[in-house]
Amino acid sequence: KETIEEWLKKELGLEEDLQIQSAHRAQAPKPKEGQAPRSIIIQFQQSKTKDMILNKAWEKGKKIMFEGEGVYFDHDYTAKVLQQRKAYLPIKKKLKSMKIRFQTPYTKMRIFWEDGMKSYNSAEEAVRDLKSRGCAVEGLQMAEEEMQKNKEANAKGPASWKKVGDNGMLKNRVRERLQEYELRRKKTEGGE
Repeated sequence: KETIEEWLKKELGLEEDLQIQSAHRAQAPKPKEGQAPRSIIIQFQQSKTKDMILNKAWEKGKKIMFEGEGVYFDHDYTAKVLQQRKAYLPIKKKLKSMKIRFQTPYTKMRIFWEDGMKSYNSAEEAVRDLKSRGCAVEGLQMAEEEMQKNKEANAKGPASWKKVGDNGMLKNRVRERLQEYELRRKKTEGGE
């Protein structure tokens, strides 16, 4: 925690106490050699501190380094939001190659065309517009697959936790305990 705070202060030129509540690596498998490292998730006591750090980091751009590697700062998005944002990757790659400015706030995309800014609510919408403008997007199949995954995930409704490995043992134990409690309660009420 202290190392992260000291590093952030040094890289971003900060003096004040950052009030870091917790800092940990993202829960993901350890990457293989040559792959990008896992994200570090930092929780601050105050959201204004988080916002200030994100703004300072974004102002600095790609100049923030850790052990010779560029470091990127972003919000801690849910898996669903990350999946929606991932669908934009081939589009972003194409726009960068064309030197067209864009932004991806949350799950949307803004593209700054010569005729003005246009906002898109989904990667599918952005792909349709790019096609209509004569822009072939490499990796479009990947974008379309991501869009299909998003549609399927949305059709299932909100994500839910799934229990792994207990084969209903906990459920049976809870049921038995509730039955025992109910019997004791009835005996107590019957005896009064």
